[in-house]
Amino acid sequence: MSDDRKPIKPPTLLIMDVDGVMTTGQFFYTEKGKIGKVFGPHDSDGLKLIRDELKILFITADKRGYEISKKRLVDDMGYSLELILEQDRYHYLNDRYGMENFFYIGDGIYDAPVLRDCFYGIAPCNARKEAIAQADYITESRSGEGAVLDACLQIQKIIHPDRKIEAEPANRFDADTLKFVSMAKLPSKFGIHFHNAGYSAHKINAVYIPLKVDSEDLTTAIELLRKNFHGAGISMPHKTRIIKYLDQIDDNAKNIGAVNTVVKQEGRLAGYNTDYHGARKAINDTLDISGKRVVLLGAGGAARAIACAVKDLDGEICICNRTREKGELIAEMTGGLFIPWEHRNKQTGHLLINATNIGMAAEDDRLPVDKDTIKHFDAVMDVVVGKKTGLIQYAEKLKKTFIAGRTMTVFQAAEQFRLYTKRCLSDSFLAKWL
Repeated sequence: MSDDRKPIKPPTLLIMDVDGVMTTGQFFYTEKGKIGKVFGPHDSDGLKLIRDELKILFITADKRGYEISKKRLVDDMGYSLELILEQDRYHYLNDRYGMENFFYIGDGIYDAPVLRDCFYGIAPCNARKEAIAQADYITESRSGEGAVLDACLQIQKIIHPDRKIEAEPANRFDADTLKFVSMAKLPSKFGIHFHNAGYSAHKINAVYIPLKVDSEDLTTAIELLRKNFHGAGISMPHKTRIIKYLDQIDDNAKNIGAVNTVVKQEGRLAGYNTDYHGARKAINDTLDISGKRVVLLGAGGAARAIACAVKDLDGEICICNRTREKGELIAEMTGGLFIPWEHRNKQTGHLLINATNIGMAAEDDRLPVDKDTIKHFDAVMDVVVGKKTGLIQYAEKLKKTFIAGRTMTVFQAAEQFRLYTKRCLSDSFLAKWL
């Protein structure tokens, strides 16, 4: 969540998923059913560090293994345990406790929106990629092998910021460190985790940090970029406004009319659009759209990049948008067809792409078109990151080919990484994020 929503003092409640956090996620069965789980050896010590300062609540969706968890956590350790189904988790915790009022440790796909919106979210290093993308902190240890101990040490730092708990490496940053920044009204956690993980994995002396920039502060942020940073990732709502501040723009970004990556080269700021690269690779690796009808919903910065990618892949692009002027502009730019928003449920084609904000909020499971409309497409794509949207879920139910938002995001971030560092991320690294 954004800093301006956080209470002045840290919360006094820690909520933690049991399986895949306190346990390794392994279960033991006999002919009688589930009989055991593997709990970590160090995590009890970690909880003792904070149990006098925080109320600790465990949650689980494992009905069959509930009594096993209860024996360890309630009977042996004295903590509270609640049984909550995964799909009910977000709404239950928000309604009962308020997202801003607790720390959270989770590892699964249903934990991702909770990790994103709680006061401070922590995920084990072996958690689902959706959870890692939304967490504020990633543990060094795996679940059931010290992840909770790592998390408790981190929580101690937040509760007692002036207390020296463990020494930071003295040489973590130096005069040669490449410094990159994410500039957005609400910088996402994904880019921070992705780039810093890439620098670490490939032993590059660099750091990527978030910078919250409102529209009225963009001029000041650009001066800060020129003087102090080597590059920047640009997100909503600055992708078009930033162009006037740049010294040069590559052809793709110029054609698209939006920039999402800035690299400082010999003191000059150069703008690029890696959304185009991400969209093109995500589509081309999955489908052949040459000569086939592609309906794109939306006309923002991401939609412009996707439309250009579709055009260059020889797809027949159709733009459907609420604001006619914006939609017609992209259609004209790409030689495509404009479709009024109210006609979106009358469309058919090969690929349907949602580039609107429908489905972006954690609790928003709306579809951008009717279910019957989805049935008239061979494949769907969504740009929303951090969750499996209603559109993707329904396409999966219909057994249609789909491209989730994370795929495009990972590919665009990889191209961004290359522009920043002049090095390519390894296939093995990317495989962990896709």
